[in-house]
Amino acid sequence: SPSELMDVMTRTAVHGNGNGGGGKYDTAYGWGRIDAWAALRHLDDPVSKAPVATIVDSAGGLMLTAARIDAGNLLRFNLSRTGSIQLKIYDVAGQCVRTLVSGVTMTSGPQELVWDGRDDRGRRSTSGVYFARVTAADQAAACKFLLMR
Repeated sequence: SPSELMDVMTRTAVHGNGNGGGGKYDTAYGWGRIDAWAALRHLDDPVSKAPVATIVDSAGGLMLTAARIDAGNLLRFNLSRTGSIQLKIYDVAGQCVRTLVSGVTMTSGPQELVWDGRDDRGRRSTSGVYFARVTAADQAAACKFLLMR
C-alpha cells in the first residue's frame, strides 16, 4: 500500500550527513535520500514477507489474494463449491502472460497455487505489477501483486 511504501522508504532513507534517517524528519534534509538497496533488503527480510493482499475485484464470495514467497507468488482462493476453475496471470497491458490452470476441477475449500514468474513459454517475466484472475462457475475475482527480480 502507499502507506507501507512510505514507511519502508522513510525508515531506510539516509540523511545528508550520511546517518540513517530511521523514520525521523529533519528540517535540513527532510526524510533523507532514498536508499533503494536498503529498501529492497528490508523487503527480503523474512519478517516483512507476511502475506499481504490487495483485492481488486471480488464477486459471489470468491476472493483471491497474493503473497510473495521464496518459490514465487502464492495465490490463495477459497471455493464455495467443487467445480472447474481457470486462473490466469495478466500484465498491466491486459495481455495474458500465463495460464496456471484452465478447466481443472478443484474441491470446495481453500486452494493455493504458485506462479513461478514465468510466462506460458517458460521465459522469466520482468519485474513489475501483474494481475491474477480466478474464475469458478459464475464467480470471478482478481488481485494485483508485484513481481520483483
